[in-house]
Amino acid sequence: RAGVVKVARLETGETAPPGFVPVGFETCASLRLDPQRLFDDIASLYDKFQYKGAFRKLVADNLSANLPIDFEQDFVGNLTGSLFYITGYDDTGRSFGAKPNVAVGVKDVEAAQASLTKLQALEPDDMVEQSLGSVTYYELVNAGPGRRRPREERPFIPCVGLIGEHLVASQSTQVFRQMVEAHEGSRPRLVESLQHRLVMSRLKRMTGGRPLSAVLYRDSEPGIRHMHQMATSDKNRERLDRFAEDVTFLRYVRDVLDGADIPPVETLLRYSTPGGSAIVDTPTGWSMIGFSFKPPER
Repeated sequence: RAGVVKVARLETGETAPPGFVPVGFETCASLRLDPQRLFDDIASLYDKFQYKGAFRKLVADNLSANLPIDFEQDFVGNLTGSLFYITGYDDTGRSFGAKPNVAVGVKDVEAAQASLTKLQALEPDDMVEQSLGSVTYYELVNAGPGRRRPREERPFIPCVGLIGEHLVASQSTQVFRQMVEAHEGSRPRLVESLQHRLVMSRLKRMTGGRPLSAVLYRDSEPGIRHMHQMATSDKNRERLDRFAEDVTFLRYVRDVLDGADIPPVETLLRYSTPGGSAIVDTPTGWSMIGFSFKPPER
């Protein structure tokens, strides 16, 4: 029990969203960790059930031996401890649902890019180099659904790349490119928005100004807009008609939509407000608090 609790410890520090997270994304969760301490604690816990050095041997044999980098030194040792989980939507309407993204801060950007370049050289057919503005990224063309379809017919293509001082892995290249645009300044940034400032101001008051170990910002408006777009798009309705012939559930969905009077998206957005939650790591455990703003009465 002491080992597991020790591994789960959080650190305190900056939890604001990175400058590449744009306004219009659904969630941004941030955590503060000590990567090397976390690695050492996991190794110590694992070794108790095996033998001294067993975990590092496991990592060396299964990761470092198969990669052109030393996993502990080149990856774990280069992490700052900031971790972000971000969800956003493909604004082209090509795919359904929020797309997850994971970002970690790096100490040495040049070393991180060198590691990515080595990985790409190892699998050049799987990691296809692309660029947007000042950012170079790699599409994982053999991952994700529809990998045998033409590029324009695939719902999304995963990718990985460095945006500023963060290594970002995204389920969708389209969503990744939105983050690059925010980084380059052509999209408004979440951290500079009024909604985010209001949420953080409320969280600071609710936690008494104590240092935060984890913060979650969430906004239901992007999800409502996405669902409305998917339900009212003529192209999507054509796809639904086609697939409903073979899938009973989709046939029910089609019938419901055909008989529904879908209101304008502005009507639905009356009930959408941002909110947030935070974790404070205290000597006696984690304390979590969260809230959502109350929609205005109409």
